[in-house]
Amino acid sequence: MAVSQGGGDVTVRETATGDVVQTLSTGHVLAAGLAFHPSGRQLAVCFSNRYVVWDWLDDRIVAEAVTSDTLGSAPTAWLNDTQFLTGLGNVVDVDLGMPFWKYLLDVATDPLMIGDKLVTLATQNPAAVVSIATPHPTAMEARQQLHQLMEAGDEAMLVRPGTEVAIAVEGVAAAESAAIEQALTTSAEQAGWSVSRQAGIALVAKMGRGEEQQISYRMIGGRSRDVSTATLVTYQAELEVRSGAHVLWHRSFYVPTLLRLGEGETVQEEGKQVDQLVLGCFRQLELPPRILRPEVADQSGLSGLRDGQWMDIRAEFRNRNRRRVE
Repeated sequence: MAVSQGGGDVTVRETATGDVVQTLSTGHVLAAGLAFHPSGRQLAVCFSNRYVVWDWLDDRIVAEAVTSDTLGSAPTAWLNDTQFLTGLGNVVDVDLGMPFWKYLLDVATDPLMIGDKLVTLATQNPAAVVSIATPHPTAMEARQQLHQLMEAGDEAMLVRPGTEVAIAVEGVAAAESAAIEQALTTSAEQAGWSVSRQAGIALVAKMGRGEEQQISYRMIGGRSRDVSTATLVTYQAELEVRSGAHVLWHRSFYVPTLLRLGEGETVQEEGKQVDQLVLGCFRQLELPPRILRPEVADQSGLSGLRDGQWMDIRAEFRNRNRRRVE
């Protein structure tokens, strides 16, 4: 069996004894989502916008990528030898190194894969058990078109390793701005980008503060049901990759829903470090090395469950709702 716990380690254990057979360190403090490959010898591991495919028998990484989509931390199952479904509904193709379709699973209760069928209780009115082929033909056609477009290599990418990007910080004091700019410079260089003030593509960080609010936190684990309340200044931080008026990629950060306390530390003491929490978001962020050109990204799509079938959401709908910078 595979086990993921806080602290970043994924372990494969012998169920008869509980002994650890192999260990993978993800480098993340939170537990990652896991799914065994049909062969049994590989694990899909998801956290945030990164995935890893680990051959635990040989203890080697056979595929990994930082994606422009947030994958969440729970791959549901492998759909076939090269594709798996994440808890947020992304279909990741290991050969492409990216998601190529998204299924909206908000009405799906604990979906399972049985053969090539996704089986779930759809909670629409009336509720019904659904068994449906996944990925469906439209998604596979889009995957083939995307594969053909990407055969041109990095020409299909608007941002890729080596691309020059400028860094801008908006809405914060000078001291905070310098620290955030340094954190983003490090993240950009780790993604393989080149930082230049004259670049046409910009990496823009913004932060806004609200009013003080009381926020409640409950201890995870153990038998304690105690709730601690902290008075914190709410904030929202955003990060965008812009090309002119187009927003190519976007992430938002809020007051964290999870705090890690040191020994003897209170929720109020940890939560008061709002500025450090915001800076930590930018420092820990993994930027996707490659961002598709809009005309290539438009080959992917969305589907939702309706009346026991996948109902496709047209590309025109997605394009109409593409974010713009006013």
